[in-house]
Amino acid sequence: MQKFILFISLLAPAIYCQAQNQQGFIKEGNGFFKKGQLDQAVASYNKVTEEPFKYTALLNKGTALYKQKKI
Repeated sequence: MQKFILFISLLAPAIYCQAQNQQGFIKEGNGFFKKGQLDQAVASYNKVTEEPFKYTALLNKGTALYKQKKI
């Protein structure tokens, strides 16, 4: 039981850091989008791979591609 608690306590910060990283990619993409750098915005949104962040990134990516008239 102690090993399980230790495992969970070591795993939790890693999961939290990964979520922060995913949100960071979205914020980075949004910054590029606001500056009109749509190709860089799409590249940042493509870095997002985990749910639920993936759906936000896909929506933002679609908007950037639409503004570029690529879809």
